[in-house]
Amino acid sequence: MKLDNIVIDSLEYKNSLLYIFYKNYYGYEKYFNKVLILKDVKNFTYTIEELAYHTEMYGFLNELELEAFTRVFYRNKKLNKLYIFDANYSVTIIEFSKKMSWRNQKRWWDEIQI
Repeated sequence: MKLDNIVIDSLEYKNSLLYIFYKNYYGYEKYFNKVLILKDVKNFTYTIEELAYHTEMYGFLNELELEAFTRVFYRNKKLNKLYIFDANYSVTIIEFSKKMSWRNQKRWWDEIQI
């Protein structure tokens, strides 16, 4: 899955599954509508604060010794969380209910083009 530039449209949570509806841009004004389905989700947070007041994100930047986030996905294995940054500078923090096998990604997510 190659995601250079995404914009999250909406999120839906049902029975420990998180559905992330997003646009995957591959050119100027050219995109695919897709759905990312994450399994075993305990809770999630979506914010459009552009990291201005989000202390968890600043702590994570310091822990990784980064000045800025440059990728769409970051994962924190210790906290069992996934961080998603889209082109609108919004942040989605997802916490999983059990330890994930990060190497085998198909166990914890599916992707559908709509």
